[in-house]
Amino acid sequence: MEADKAYQRANHLLFVTFPLLKNKNLLIKITHEIKNSITKTIVAVLQYEYLCKRIKITPDPERNFQIFEEECAKKYDITQKDLEQIRALFELTKKQKESVMDIMKNEKVIVVSKNMEHETITPEKVREFLEISKKIFQKTKEYIIKERKSR
Repeated sequence: MEADKAYQRANHLLFVTFPLLKNKNLLIKITHEIKNSITKTIVAVLQYEYLCKRIKITPDPERNFQIFEEECAKKYDITQKDLEQIRALFELTKKQKESVMDIMKNEKVIVVSKNMEHETITPEKVREFLEISKKIFQKTKEYIIKERKSR
């Protein structure tokens, strides 16, 4: 599954490559890989639920995330805290894409916005996002396997 491949890439980059190179672009890339993994997992859940005729998918990604939150998350044992961390990751990657400047200081990346607000990306924060990615992927996989066996 593509979500698992994105997770594996992010995991390798964070625990093998980043400690060697300590490059700000690498930490940013890892954050985007984790977002990619979570997004692909959410899309897989939505497609599965759509094929089972339990939800309707829209062309609007934000509305689809709302459908995921309201109609799928609880069923897949994804907690409110997990959803908050997913939203935080999505917001962080959005801010980074729109930022005017990224500064690396002591293994931290400081993302500076147009109005000079800043957000910090740390290896610890990235590890937390990576754990959420793994957890959501595992729960999704377990739920779908369990449900398919019971049919």
